[in-house]
Amino acid sequence: MPCLSPSRSAALPIRPSATLSVPSTPGAPFVRGKPSVVIARTVKGKGIDFIENRKEWHHRAPDPKQAEEAFRQLQVQLAALEKEAGS
Repeated sequence: MPCLSPSRSAALPIRPSATLSVPSTPGAPFVRGKPSVVIARTVKGKGIDFIENRKEWHHRAPDPKQAEEAFRQLQVQLAALEKEAGS
């Protein structure tokens, strides 16, 4: 498999909070039938105070109590985003 040189590849930076829709992203360097890559700088566990940016959570799952708390925190954030979008 051939490898792309830097002169034949392009990068599309994505904000951590962005939602990416590749076909409609303006300036996206994607060509049908050619290899492409999206490099997203993300935050592991974003939005969950006891998981965010903690490397030990990369390979383990929360117990039921932790999962319930994580879900609650995400629901609070979603409600705030929905309220903001509706304003």
